[in-house]
Amino acid sequence: MEETSTSSNNAKTKTKAKARVRDCITRKKTLKDKRAKLYIIRRCLYMLLCWKERVD
Repeated sequence: MEETSTSSNNAKTKTKAKARVRDCITRKKTLKDKRAKLYIIRRCLYMLLCWKERVD
């Protein structure tokens, strides 16, 4: 009887560990996406602020 409870505890622990890893990966991906968007916005703002029309 104790073996069954031990194996079910191990299974629960493994499931929780996998969920933590999955959450960590999801957070990293989200952070990476946000950083990429901010980079693009920053480049666009810089281009708009530094724009000079050429007078020919």
